[in-house]
Amino acid sequence: MKYEKDYLTNTIVRCDYASILNIENSSSKFIDCCKKYFPTDDTPAGAPGLRYKTKDEKGLGYVTLNPNFIALEYMQYPGYKEMKERFIEFLNIISETNNNATIKRIGFRYIDQIKISNSRTKQITDWGKYWGKYISSDLTRCLSFLNTPMTRCMTKMELNYGDFQQTFQYGIFNEDYPAPNKKCTYILDTDTYVNELVRKDEVPGYLDKFHQESINVFERSIKESLRKVMVPTEADPHAN
Repeated sequence: MKYEKDYLTNTIVRCDYASILNIENSSSKFIDCCKKYFPTDDTPAGAPGLRYKTKDEKGLGYVTLNPNFIALEYMQYPGYKEMKERFIEFLNIISETNNNATIKRIGFRYIDQIKISNSRTKQITDWGKYWGKYISSDLTRCLSFLNTPMTRCMTKMELNYGDFQQTFQYGIFNEDYPAPNKKCTYILDTDTYVNELVRKDEVPGYLDKFHQESINVFERSIKESLRKVMVPTEADPHAN
């Protein structure tokens, strides 16, 4: 489903290469492309690559070209279609200027930080019971395991879909660790990827698969009470 409100804080698509990229060959076309979407040069002094950012009404985003990889990241998601098209455009430039450089890994990551406002956060003693109202009990059961102040509880699950894999991390990260958790924030983090040689023409199809499975995991992780908070509109939580 698609919602009026979402909790996405980071969306990242990244392509790693089997050989060192010639950034000098790519820089001119790459920078010209950057100026359309990421007009501000944000490359750290002495860095071995290029980094450009944008901050406008559509939010904050970065594109990074490194000798080993290219990555596109948004802190405010523009929608799957737009993000995919921009990434493929950058990918084509790298391929054209680096003799069809071999891709050894491609991945797409979604990080949702679900925050439910609660004026009585300090009074919560059973985080499993609290988050169990919004998140699948299969993911929250461990939060009630001990009656002891919790500092962090993150679970990591590795999934194999046959032609690609996914790392799914979920739970309470607690940015104030090692102090006891006092914030109502629950993490759903999916990193879907292929960790083998991939042809450039295969990338769009893989991104579609990664996107769809990330949606499936997200939808299975939440309950109707959270959907009501997010206000359903149509069929895709991560697209416009």
